[in-house]
Amino acid sequence: MKDWRSQLREHDPAAEAFQPERAEAMRRVIVEAARAAGVPRSPWPWRLACATAALAVLAGGAGDGVRGPVREPAAPLNAPDPSGGRRQIQFSTPGGTRIVWELNPRFSLQETLP
Repeated sequence: MKDWRSQLREHDPAAEAFQPERAEAMRRVIVEAARAAGVPRSPWPWRLACATAALAVLAGGAGDGVRGPVREPAAPLNAPDPSGGRRQIQFSTPGGTRIVWELNPRFSLQETLP
């Protein structure tokens, strides 16, 4: 008894159409037609690569202004000043505005409200 694969090969109506010589002749015809037609070149891959590079540069540059200046750790507010004088508290915003407070330990409010 024959297995199903040998029966399919034996009764295949297209088996004689694809003899090695005929397949090679068909291949030659297709390759020659492709060479004669040439390869159409599209400008889109080049344009897409340039647009992607430009977008990456813009995205990288846009992030620089958002981060702002590097902040240094501040001294704790309840730490005594070793010199006994004024203390400063400094703060800078991402836009570049600097705020400086000077704390005077000898300050006392002498005025009374009516």
